Amino acid sequence: RFKEAFLLKMTEFAPAEEVTRFTQSIDERNGTEGARSVNAASSGIEIKRRKSFYKTRFARFITLFFIAVCCGLVWYGILNGMRFTNWFRLAIILVPGTIYMVYRVFIRSNH
Repeated sequence: RFKEAFLLKMTEFAPAEEVTRFTQSIDERNGTEGARSVNAASSGIEIKRRKSFYKTRFARFITLFFIAVCCGLVWYGILNGMRFTNWFRLAIILVPGTIYMVYRVFIRSNH
């Protein structure tokens, strides 16, 4: 919704003769006639998107760090023994969070 409203608002800043092409996909998808987005190429407005955090080198570094920490904690827990609550925290919070980071940084970024 924000993207649609933003693009609609940007049409106010473009010259009227350039804002003639509207895409109907949003209207068809939502079943409304009010929200329309502008074809950026035809309006002369170029909206640049910043690179996602998950596509930065810093995100890759942090993900690799989290993988090392999780592996280190599992290794420490196996060798020295950890309480059940610590294993629970590791299994419920740290490992799924790390798996999510791996997915967003290395798997989803390739698509």
